[in-house]
Parts: sequence; C-alpha cells; structure tokens
Amino acid sequence: MKSPGRTEPGRSALLRYSAVPVFIAALSLVALAGNISAQDAPADSLISASEETAAEEINLSRVAGQVLAIPTDLATRFPKAYGGIRAIDNSNLVVSVVEPDSHEGEELRKYVESLVEYSNAEVGRSINITFEPSSVNFERLMSVHHDLGNQIHSGGEFRDLGLTGVGLDGRGITALTQLANNEALGKALQNAYPNIAFTVRTLTTSEAAASRFADTAPWNGGDVLAFNFFGSARIQCTSGPGAHNASGARYLLTAGHCGNLFYYNTNFGNPQLNNPVGPTAAYIFSNWYPDAAIVAANSSFYFWEGPGSGTRRTTLAAVDPVVGYNVCGQGATSAAFGLSNCGTISMVNLDTDVTDGYTIVHVGGLFLWDGSAALGGDSGGYISLSTVYGYGAVGTITSSNPNGSPPYSTGTPVAYHRFIWGLTLNTPSTP
Repeated sequence: MKSPGRTEPGRSALLRYSAVPVFIAALSLVALAGNISAQDAPADSLISASEETAAEEINLSRVAGQVLAIPTDLATRFPKAYGGIRAIDNSNLVVSVVEPDSHEGEELRKYVESLVEYSNAEVGRSINITFEPSSVNFERLMSVHHDLGNQIHSGGEFRDLGLTGVGLDGRGITALTQLANNEALGKALQNAYPNIAFTVRTLTTSEAAASRFADTAPWNGGDVLAFNFFGSARIQCTSGPGAHNASGARYLLTAGHCGNLFYYNTNFGNPQLNNPVGPTAAYIFSNWYPDAAIVAANSSFYFWEGPGSGTRRTTLAAVDPVVGYNVCGQGATSAAFGLSNCGTISMVNLDTDVTDGYTIVHVGGLFLWDGSAALGGDSGGYISLSTVYGYGAVGTITSSNPNGSPPYSTGTPVAYHRFIWGLTLNTPSTP
C-alpha cells in the first residue's frame, strides 16, 4: 500500500497506541470470497423511507446542526462556567456547570434551555439536557490535557511513570499507559492536579483498522475505496461524509493515514479498476494533528448504514462527539462480513501515538468508543449517530483494538476535517 509520504506496495500499515501495535484500518486486503454489491440488497433497502417532506427535512437539518454542536458552542460562549458534557444516551445529555449561581453559570443554563425550547418549537422534538455542578471548568481540563501532552512529547515525571496518551472522559481526564500496574502513575497525577478527576487506563495488545461495493456518483459515506496495486484493484479504505467548500467543489472525507492515492469504488469479492471515484486532494498524518484527508469527488449527503449492502440514510448535521453517545462506524470491510461496529464513546480529545508502520506519529483529537472493533479497510469510514432529529455525522474511522477488554475503535471528529480544509458538511440544509 502507499503510506503517507512514501510508497511501498504490499506493506501493511500499523497503528500503535502507547507503543502497543495496532493494525490500521487502511490495511490492504486481498479479494474476499463471495460477491457483495449494492444490487444484492432488496430495492426498498437502498433508500430509506422518510416520514418528512423535503422542506421538513431541511428544517430538521438546520435545527439539528445548531443543537448537536452544543459542546463546541458552550466551550466558546461560556469558558469559565462550562465544565464539560456527557451523554446518558443519544437523547439525554448532562452539562456540567461551574458555579451555577454565578452570572455566567446562569447565562449558560438559560442559553441551553433556550436551545431546547427553540428545537421543540421549530421541529416538535429535542434532545433532553440536564445540569450537574462541577468544580473544574473545561478550560482548566484542556490546560492540564495540554501539560500532559507536552510531557509525553518532551519527557518528564509522568512519561517516566508510563504515561503514553491522554483524553477527556466526560467527568475528568483519562491517562493511558502500557503498564499493567498503573497505581504509581495514578497517584502522581492526582497529587499534581488534586482538583482533577483522573482515570488510568491500560491498553492491551490491539488491532486497528485501512457500499458500498457498486455505487455511482454522487458518492456516499461508507463507499469502499480501492487503489491501483500494480494493475489490480486493492481495497484500501472507506469513504466518510461528503462535504463542499465555499466555491462549491465537493469532497469525501476519509483518514489521513490512507495516503495519497487515486481511488476506485469496487465490489469486495471481485475488485476491479472500472469505477473511478477521484484523487486524494489533501491529507495529514503528522505529530499533534488529526488523522484527516479529503478525496476530490462529487459527494452526496447520504451514507450507507448497517452491514451488507446497507441502507442509504441522510446526514442531517455534523455532531460533536460526547462521552456516552452510542455511535456506529460504517466501514466497508465490516459491512462485507455482515458485522456492525457500534459502541459507546468513553473518551474524547484523545492524543496518542500512532504509527503507519514506518514512523510513529502522535495523533491529536481522537475519540474512542468501546464495544466493537473496526476491521482492515474500514479506515476513513463514516461514523454515525442516531438522534431524535435523524442521523448525524460524528467523524471518520481511524483505528481499533479487537483484543481489548472491551474491544474499541477510534475516530477523528468531523469538526477537525471541516476546520482544516475549510469545508461545510453536505446536509439537506447545506447541500
């Protein structure tokens, strides 16, 4: 396969969390037995029936885009009072408030309540949001997160004690280590930052994740992406959500570690180079940056959901990842094997070491969901969230650990793709 910045066909990429080897989702795959194509699915499964008219869907998309961006919104508007957010499930959020009776605390609560009222008035539904007190604001959590990241990068007491990664878990900070005995690290962190709630997590040996199968333009999230491997089609990655820039140029989001390639859509059981998608327009796989890439291709606001050929769903909005959300990775390889890749987000703002098999890169901004592991070829695939409004795009698949307890996968938030490339997600309200 072609890795970022170098070409060595046939060599599989690796991902490493905390120097523990993991196979990246961009693993090149040989042809698998059995042909699976979009035509294999019943006709009525290809396009999901909608209970909303086009106008109603556009309005749902507009409202969902405002409400589901609440984590970033609150962190920007109320930096002193906002303590973080977690999800009980996909319909119920809990916002932490520092000094709830202060002026900013009261303004935060009023703002959130107005969002819920606005949603109910506009579309007759809303997520439920409650509040809980917190002693540490989000600004402080991110400051400590940054300090620990610098120690991992430059060395220090905590790295010497085994610290290899750091993320936010909805109540405080999760520190990652390879060590089975992590008590000393936990005590040292708590002594250094007594007001922060720390969890120390040991990551076990793990595998990570490089249609679907006979699609046509405009391309959907969850389409299989193959490349020319010495004249033959080789499965590489999966497409993420569609997006566009201010000039109207259209793209597919995917993973940066997938590399700089020209992609084709193909059948999994009999891969061919007869269905061109487009070239990589830009990609990043560098220290402290997200794992992000864009493919220049005519893209839609649909994605394929579920195993097999999938059901075509509409992307109503971009969604910020929240600890507690139940998300699903829509990778082409998992779909080909009839598998689902769903689980509950346990960490956000995760910075940790990743390797493409050649160099180790400290990738920033990941989120992690427990419960299932993506497969080789799933990388870059659409990560979806089912909400009261419909489906939202949370991110693109980066990696997974099928041997973990529990198994887990990681993703790169859509927000990073949008910010880095200056793009707007394709939705009914921003087509």
